[in-house]
Amino acid sequence: MDRYFLGARRLIVGRGCVHQPQPDLTVLSHRGTTSPPPVTSPITIPCTDSVIRSATRSWKFRDTALKKLQTALSEAENEAVITVPQQVLPDIEPHLRDAIKRDVLVFLLVSEMDEDDVGPGRFRDIADAVRFWSEDVPFSYAVDDELAMIGEPDILIGSYSEDGAVTVSEYHLTGAVLGLYLSAYWPTATEIHVSDPDPLPKKYDWFRQAVFHASIHHQRGVLLQADIGTTDGTHISGMVSQIRQAFLEPATNEYTLEMSLVIETDEGEVSVGGPSAFIEDYEADIVALRRQSD
Repeated sequence: MDRYFLGARRLIVGRGCVHQPQPDLTVLSHRGTTSPPPVTSPITIPCTDSVIRSATRSWKFRDTALKKLQTALSEAENEAVITVPQQVLPDIEPHLRDAIKRDVLVFLLVSEMDEDDVGPGRFRDIADAVRFWSEDVPFSYAVDDELAMIGEPDILIGSYSEDGAVTVSEYHLTGAVLGLYLSAYWPTATEIHVSDPDPLPKKYDWFRQAVFHASIHHQRGVLLQADIGTTDGTHISGMVSQIRQAFLEPATNEYTLEMSLVIETDEGEVSVGGPSAFIEDYEADIVALRRQSD
């Protein structure tokens, strides 16, 4: 069994969910923030045995796991991150395409795939960013920071898997799956597709989506102006001087899972993370992006 899957399974369904000793698995806060402290000391997560029992379920049959994934994609409102073997793609492409049409941010990692299998435009209109990995990778998805599943790759290949998969519906546990995806799988895989950025101006209430599209604009040389409403009622306006992220190559974050915007204001530079961020100066609620010349 894959060591990452073993670690995640122990984190989710065992008492290990109380202490999270590795920053690579730092829980992502609700509604799209990522602000882990740059330390290696354990992080206490408020998980009780009753929470674990009520928020987790195990599945061992392919049809059930696939249906769970398809339903999660169909119900996604803000974001979906997925890892699936290449041969499963045809089963979920319509659901991915519909999610993109609903303006859901989609990250797709395709395992058991070689570069020769990638045709021109293969992933256009089904994901915002796609990476591939030729090796087996645990099947996983996380949707809207509210629902996640992680399991052995073969649960989607054969009809039955003894080790199966685990679904979680408590956001601290969902964050652990998402953190594993973004810190262990995504950086190791090879980038093969990035969507065009959203037309500007654009307003976002999902912080990772704002950071993702700001990053694409930034890489294309667009000077961005941001107007940000924070959770404490502060309004921040200024030029986006830095973007810290690991969605796109090259990564610009300083520590694992860091995701923030640095805004140049009249009072100096300030950093902004998503809601519940605690390393940054402010916690964003709404982010509006426009060209500096507008």
